[in-house]
Amino acid sequence: MEPEVSIDGPDTILICRGDTVQLTQTNNVADAGLRWSPEEGLLSALGDPTATVVPVVSRYYKVTVSNADGTASDSVYINVNQLIVPELIADTTVCEGTALPLVRSLVDNTRGTTYQYSPSRRFVEPTDVNSLVTPTAGGRPEYTLISTSADGICADTQLVSIQVTPSRLTISQPDTVFRCNDEDPLSLLVTAAPDVTTGEITWSPRQGIIDDLAQGGVNVRPTKDITYFVSAEVNGCPQTDSVHIRVDSLPTDLSLTSEPVMDPFCIGDTFNLRGEVFDVGDFPLIQHQWLTSPGIQSPERLYQGIFIAQDSALYQRQTVNGACVDTAEIQINVIKPPILIKDPENPVACPGEPLQLNVSFDPTRPAGELTWMDPTGALSCTECLDPVVTTNQSVTFMIEVIAEGSDCPSMDSYTVNIAPDVSPDLTTNTVVCPGTSLSLITGNVRDGIEYEISGGGQVLLDPNAEVTPTQTTTYTVTARNPAFEASSACGTVTQEITIQVADTYELFLDAPTSVCVGEQANFTARVEPNTPGVFSYTFGNGGTSQGANASLNITRDTTVSVTFIDNAGCNSLTQTATVLVDLAGIQPGIDATTLNGTEILGTAIIQGAEIVLTATGVPDDFSGTITWASNNGSPSTGTGRSITVRAPEEGRSLSYTLTVNPDNGCESSAFITFELVEEPFAIPEIISANQDGLNDDFQVFFTGGTAVDDFSLLVFNRFGQEVFNSSDPEEGWDGTKNGSPQNLGTYLFLTKFTIAGQEFQREGQFSLVR
Repeated sequence: MEPEVSIDGPDTILICRGDTVQLTQTNNVADAGLRWSPEEGLLSALGDPTATVVPVVSRYYKVTVSNADGTASDSVYINVNQLIVPELIADTTVCEGTALPLVRSLVDNTRGTTYQYSPSRRFVEPTDVNSLVTPTAGGRPEYTLISTSADGICADTQLVSIQVTPSRLTISQPDTVFRCNDEDPLSLLVTAAPDVTTGEITWSPRQGIIDDLAQGGVNVRPTKDITYFVSAEVNGCPQTDSVHIRVDSLPTDLSLTSEPVMDPFCIGDTFNLRGEVFDVGDFPLIQHQWLTSPGIQSPERLYQGIFIAQDSALYQRQTVNGACVDTAEIQINVIKPPILIKDPENPVACPGEPLQLNVSFDPTRPAGELTWMDPTGALSCTECLDPVVTTNQSVTFMIEVIAEGSDCPSMDSYTVNIAPDVSPDLTTNTVVCPGTSLSLITGNVRDGIEYEISGGGQVLLDPNAEVTPTQTTTYTVTARNPAFEASSACGTVTQEITIQVADTYELFLDAPTSVCVGEQANFTARVEPNTPGVFSYTFGNGGTSQGANASLNITRDTTVSVTFIDNAGCNSLTQTATVLVDLAGIQPGIDATTLNGTEILGTAIIQGAEIVLTATGVPDDFSGTITWASNNGSPSTGTGRSITVRAPEEGRSLSYTLTVNPDNGCESSAFITFELVEEPFAIPEIISANQDGLNDDFQVFFTGGTAVDDFSLLVFNRFGQEVFNSSDPEEGWDGTKNGSPQNLGTYLFLTKFTIAGQEFQREGQFSLVR
């Protein structure tokens, strides 16, 4: 029978480190050949049917059975959770204040295990297994350490007791004491619990210790930073405490001086308050603060200060370096400006009339001297207390005041206002229909002002009263200000207004009788007598225009009408005019010919060609002007029935405009344009004349197929002597005269010829080389 074996339970068993596991199995061969493996962690015999294991690490355990028919095995995986449990120290006794770890040896690899000490308040870090703890005196404190695996499955709890022997030695001062180097000696006091005798207390170092005190204290006056230690055996325990004394100092001279040195300052003066310069590196913690500092402009924490004088004050700057404090002071006196008392306080003047001004000095402030700033010359004096002002507009005078016994200037101002204009607003509706009533005064009616309206046989005192003129009437409107003399400019204001009664007026239209085609015709309408109103034009082409004047570009006979409606809407009049268009004007044209009179057919000419343009369609008895104009031809302008022009040697076209303007009639024009083509010839600038078959002759080279007439070519040396002439366009100069070679150098040429009826003339120079 083939053997079979199976380990009871699951294939994987999860345990905490140190746990014991019983493994059982079932087989069909009565445990024949049974054996467990491996041996590590196995507590029972290898052949026991039941295995007892305490694995240290996770691993597989295997059971095997065998007989004559074969072998069978099964395995189980035991997962050992890695909980790191440290070994704690044994219960012990320590002196009060002793810090110690609770583990026998430091734990370097926790494998994710977490720790928690309790109670936790005396530990440096209660979750750090290696943390130090300082037990407190009294009782027998017991500390618990709970270790928990990373997955939270396994945990372990341990206890340790620490007996604390009461033993305390304490310096009464804080751990760090700040003092200034010039202060009185400092007493360092010490307490011990339980008490010890004074002779058993030791201080070190002795530097700076002046004398010893009862109960173990000392008086010290160190000159630099120092740490003092006190030691004694208290209740059988050696104890030590310490205190650090930081000794601070200040610069030798922290006094303040002003720059500039003045007494007093004027308000608005800028001054500096400065102290003696010191090496900041000797006092790295030094700080400054201005306490009393009116007008300070610089930051309040700077050693030096910038100020604008405002008022007299005792300026103070506090300097602190650790325990050292100094307050520097300096008195700054500022003279206050005089105060002017003005009479009248808010003067109002009548335009153009003199007004007395008076100023005096406030007795609570300094007196002084003053100068009036009077750029317009409105004051009777400028260095007095009682000037007379005469002005037509409101004005503000600036007054410079110099305080008595100083050079301190200050500015004040004195404003003189002009009395308000009491003239009422009058109606702008000056045209009315017969029987219409209206108010003449429409605005700016002021309280306290007396009004009078007179005209048309009426005198009205109510500014809101209405008048009903029966004919065109002029009214007088008077406004009186009782606050001023009736004869003054502010006392009485008189205005006149004419109200026109719109009953009889005529409309006239000035218009031309005829114009040229497209010419602008101007129209002017008017009414007599002159009456305010609105003019409206209507033109035969359907157009309209507003206003007394109108204009229209006319291309055909047109009827124009204008309608006038007075502002009161009392009446409406219309006038009509007919403007005829002169269609019998001259219709000019342009003929183009060559210089020999041959008509130019087509619209193309050669660049640089000379042609003749002639005006056609102009009567022989024409009286007026005939003008020519071009933007690229030569000449650009001209006059007369014909004009000889030259086409540009570059460009694509040539255009001329003919304008015919008769003395009596309409202006007309014609336009002609030519396409420019390149010259069908070329003239060399150099010949070699060395008989090599290349560029040996000087001649005019024509494009193949060009018909040339009236040809001539002349060549001259630099002395003006003729060396060659020909009338054959195929013949050129070979650089000789009468068979003799000519000198090398520059030669002149002149050639004339005609192509397709267009005459050409070219002149210039070329070089002869060999």
